[in-house]
Amino acid sequence: MSINALKEISALPALDREELKQIWQDMFRTSPGKCSKDFMIRKIAWRMQEIQYGGLSQATKEKIKKTTKKLRKITQNARTVCRRPAPCCAVNLEDKSTVS
Repeated sequence: MSINALKEISALPALDREELKQIWQDMFRTSPGKCSKDFMIRKIAWRMQEIQYGGLSQATKEKIKKTTKKLRKITQNARTVCRRPAPCCAVNLEDKSTVS
C-alpha cells in the first residue's frame, strides 16, 4: 500500500462525522445512513484498500455467492423443521440438519 493511502487511512479516526459522510458519499455514491462513525471508518478504509489492491478475486466472489446460497437453503430448511426454534435449537452446517 502506498504511503499516501496509509496516511489517509490512519487519519480517518480524527475526522468528524460530517467529514466522514462526505468521503463516504464520494466513494460509494450514496448516503451512509445512520451507521456509526466506527463503521464508516472501517468501511471507508476497506474501500481505500480495495481501490489500492483491486478488491476480491472473481473466484472469491463466486465462493461467497455459493456459500451464501447454501446457507440460505440450510436456514430455510431449519425454519421448516423448527418453526419456532427453542434457544437450544441450532443449525449444524456440516450435515445440514437441525440439531437439538
